Amino acid sequence: MAAELVRIDQGRAAPTIAAFVRCDELSKILETVVVGLERALPHHMVPTFFIPVDKIPLSAGGKTDRRILQEMAAALSPEEAAAFSRVTQEKQRIPETALERALADSWCGLLHLSADAISLDDNFFRVGGDRYGMTR
Repeated sequence: MAAELVRIDQGRAAPTIAAFVRCDELSKILETVVVGLERALPHHMVPTFFIPVDKIPLSAGGKTDRRILQEMAAALSPEEAAAFSRVTQEKQRIPETALERALADSWCGLLHLSADAISLDDNFFRVGGDRYGMTR
């Protein structure tokens, strides 16, 4: 497994953490890994995306090739990104009140997300926000 700060959506969205996991490991460990990470790390450090790969790319020096991981994430279509996002795999409640809709619209504009991408249960950091975006 490798983790990398990446930009999904051709670099328009804020950088987010993605975990690249070998395909044969992903389904077996995903829930356990997420629960463990949420207990051990601050929310902004838990990966938003878990991207399956056949193997972790290595540089000539034998280290994880971070550039290739970043390119792989940047090449994802919005549909692929949604499929690999742990945020979209959870049941979502839609904003109902005017205040809830206004806040969701604000987040969508700031994070370059579609209007239906934010639910009542979302965490600003888990959907790609950062501390700098909170001040805008």
